[in-house]
Amino acid sequence: MIESLVRPFAAMTPAGQPTHATQSCVGGCPFLPAGVPWPTHDGDPMSFLAQVDFAEVPPLPGFPRSGLLQWFVAGTGNYGLTYDETAGTVGFQARWYGAQDLTTPAQLAPGDTLSFTPRNPGPAGHGGWGRAVAFTLEDGVPSREELDSLEDPGYRLLREADPDWEIYDSDDNPQPYGSGSKVGGYPYPVQNDPRFRFPDRCPSLLIQLDAELVMGGDAGAAQLFGDPAAVGSGDLSSLWWDWACA
Repeated sequence: MIESLVRPFAAMTPAGQPTHATQSCVGGCPFLPAGVPWPTHDGDPMSFLAQVDFAEVPPLPGFPRSGLLQWFVAGTGNYGLTYDETAGTVGFQARWYGAQDLTTPAQLAPGDTLSFTPRNPGPAGHGGWGRAVAFTLEDGVPSREELDSLEDPGYRLLREADPDWEIYDSDDNPQPYGSGSKVGGYPYPVQNDPRFRFPDRCPSLLIQLDAELVMGGDAGAAQLFGDPAAVGSGDLSSLWWDWACA
């Protein structure tokens, strides 16, 4: 039963300073092609959170093998996150560049000082070097909280077979339970799983950034959800996000 839950993901770890504009990184200076403006929210510059070059990511089922996905958030006190029916669909901007686009000359280089500052520099800082990230292919299973919320009869049987979570928590079970910064896999419900509030939205986790790489409020995690196959074709309409503090 546990093996049926295993899902691969690419764990993200700090890897020094970026060396080129299109490298996967958190914070710092994103790839910004010549002639492309910096994103804004309500007229103010947004904060750059992260970019992932999928050519650097180990192959994951359904995910693109190349192309660059960028993630910006609003420079407000709550990074643009709202708490009504629009929650997760506003206050952020994603950009996708196909492999052919990455040969375009860039306006910025790693380490550049930006000429503007968002009202809130954001959980990853503002400009400068940021942090490059490296990827390692791992396997993971859902957190207990997510497993407990699932309605599949097989999952209920698993909970009945292991009521004290002894097997599920054993060293034989793939780790970690959704935590950590990563691409793909299961999200970690810091407070609660936002996907259960919005069942009509795409539930697939694209990127998760935790306190190891970003800091906003009291630790926590930022999560970007959406259809990875659609993203690889340049369609970003399924994307939405969440931020929760520990």
